[in-house]
Amino acid sequence: MLSAPPRQRVFALGAATRMALHRAGIPNVLVPAQATSEGLLALPELATVAGMRIGMVTAPDGRGLLAQRLRERGATLVIAEVYARAPARLNRLHAQRLLEARSHGAVCITSAEALRNVLAALPELARAALLRCVAVVSSTRLDAIARDAGFTTILRADAPTPHGMLVALCAHAKQRGLR
Repeated sequence: MLSAPPRQRVFALGAATRMALHRAGIPNVLVPAQATSEGLLALPELATVAGMRIGMVTAPDGRGLLAQRLRERGATLVIAEVYARAPARLNRLHAQRLLEARSHGAVCITSAEALRNVLAALPELARAALLRCVAVVSSTRLDAIARDAGFTTILRADAPTPHGMLVALCAHAKQRGLR
């Protein structure tokens, strides 16, 4: 079990991380409404951090925005890179399914790195098929990345959660007369 001193603040980017921390014994975890680094940085509790020592649990090779902004605000960071982002392991079956979908699919994009990994792992025809699908994103930054990758139909979800992305996709389907 983990524990945190009573006055120590614990933050997480999303509800899944908060739930994992709760299960591990940390009951009070703050999560921003917008589950992004920008959303976390917008929390009033992180506005004035000069002189504070802040621990971050992360993966190597991320954007680094959170660490950069907290340092700019005067915090000292202790960073533990405890997990790795692994590239997608796709095979011929994945590519075949994309080709069979005939552009009647959707892809939820919550990570620029994950999108780059998937696009790099797909053969050319399957990659083209994926780019014809509807892309559901959760931020302006991911919208631009999806557009730059070649997606033409991009939906903006309110949150990078399965529920938030599904709500955006259902609204799009309803607007198009699909049930």
